[in-house]
Amino acid sequence: MNQPTIVVLQEEESAIFVLARDPDNYIQGPPGPPGDGSAFYKHTQSVPSAMWTIVHNLNFEPQTQVFSLGGVRVEAFVQNLSLNTTQIIFSSPFSGYAILSR
Repeated sequence: MNQPTIVVLQEEESAIFVLARDPDNYIQGPPGPPGDGSAFYKHTQSVPSAMWTIVHNLNFEPQTQVFSLGGVRVEAFVQNLSLNTTQIIFSSPFSGYAILSR
């Protein structure tokens, strides 16, 4: 027999307790507030370049993930130049896309 697992989620002053027998058997809580669906930007760089300067106008310094055109995640040097501009630098010209988000 599985021992019950107690998961505690706490937000500010209130606490929600969920009792479940295993991680695959849990009680769904109420939905949270809607998120800001516009808080991301996708930049596609189809012409290979060693430096991408992206004007995204998100008005915050985003987290940036870079991918090849085939969808493989790659490492690159990422620098937020301002709240609305991000620069990505590669060791050689590269084409792909970047997802910038909160």
